[in-house]
Amino acid sequence: HDILTVLEKQKDGMLYLVMDQATWNGFRDGVHTLGITDEDLEKWLAENGRKAPIFAHGSTLAEAAAAAGIDGSTLEKTVARYNELVKLGKDEDFGRPAAFMKAAISSEGPYYIVEQKPRFATTMGSVIVDENLQVLNQEGKPIPGLYAAGEIVNAVHGDDSSPGMNVAWGFTSGKVASESILKALGQLEK
Repeated sequence: HDILTVLEKQKDGMLYLVMDQATWNGFRDGVHTLGITDEDLEKWLAENGRKAPIFAHGSTLAEAAAAAGIDGSTLEKTVARYNELVKLGKDEDFGRPAAFMKAAISSEGPYYIVEQKPRFATTMGSVIVDENLQVLNQEGKPIPGLYAAGEIVNAVHGDDSSPGMNVAWGFTSGKVASESILKALGQLEK
């Protein structure tokens, strides 16, 4: 299943990341690359589920679940089932590739729970442009005097984008579009 499809089916459109200490350590190091500091994480953990963003924790799964406002018994069963599937080496419930099931969740705490809500950081569709970033009409012909740059032409990224990608694309496409306009104006003046 695609994660967004699963998310849309959940009550309140919410999913949770459940992590043992080893997984939390990797998560913490990973979010550092996105500009989230240890101070941010400590502040959110200190709230322990009382306000968004939900970064709950506890010495047991039940304790962490209670802090996150979810049912501890259900979480314990879910983690036990996940651990069975890791041992089996095959996800019989969701078809998750074995490469993403490398380790069972530890039987010893602490545990961390982070809420996951749908969000949109960027759009992936766009107007269609040529190599000069001149916008094309429905017949695929350039529209005189109409150029585009930035997120409006980010279909060049395919169906996903990495953090920071749109900033670089904004600068690059702005330069290409402005140079194309200057060339076009130069041709008009001749």
